Amino acid sequence: MSFINDLIRRSAKQWDVSPRLATWLFWIAPVGAIAMVLLRIDKDLFRLMLGEDGPVEWVQFSLFAAAFVAAGTVTMLLRADRRWLQAGLYAVATVGLFFIAGEEISWGQRVVGWETPAELAAINKQNETTLHNIGKTLLVMNSVMMLVGMWGVFAYPLKDRLRLDRLFAGAERLLVPPFFLAGAFAVIGLYKLVRFTIWIPSGFTITKYGEWAELSLAFGICAFAVLNVRRLSAEARTRRARARMASVDGELTA
Repeated sequence: MSFINDLIRRSAKQWDVSPRLATWLFWIAPVGAIAMVLLRIDKDLFRLMLGEDGPVEWVQFSLFAAAFVAAGTVTMLLRADRRWLQAGLYAVATVGLFFIAGEEISWGQRVVGWETPAELAAINKQNETTLHNIGKTLLVMNSVMMLVGMWGVFAYPLKDRLRLDRLFAGAERLLVPPFFLAGAFAVIGLYKLVRFTIWIPSGFTITKYGEWAELSLAFGICAFAVLNVRRLSAEARTRRARARMASVDGELTA
């Protein structure tokens, strides 16, 4: 536990987050995961919280939507700084988050109430206007979510060995979530690993429980994107301030 606490404090300092807040951010998703297990004692309440169009699903959508906006902002900040490769990577992530957010609410189908096109209904496992329930798409998405979860847990402890900054400037900050978000990534990573290896058959409890795991992923990604928005915005303000000072010094010298 001391090793975990040390990583939380170290990452909090690097990202200018208070240790207390960092500790809360680390534990909120795992504690929620335990609470969801206990909630299963009352099946109706469990269904209400984790069912389709329930509170957990809408919070999940909101976090993915917020992550989409934050990742897009990171893209623009990187582009303004002429860091083209980094901006391109975040642009891809932004598009991916837009897709995930849209898929989460069936692109508004259940809100607006339109019928699923017959051609799509014939191949969609849930008879919805979504792509992730077609063919092997769900398998690919689940695999990606598991890998992202594992990356969010292990990348920070291993970052010195990975030496990602050799890829491009600032790669470590842009690609490695702080360890105080590892709790959120651990929930989705462990859930998907269990689904792939131990609890393979689908069922009411395990399927609905997955909504909390995906909410944890949304929370981790959103928080990481927002932290990068804050960091890059501060760097941009510093550059502008230095540029103004240099301009004033130049005028005085002239």
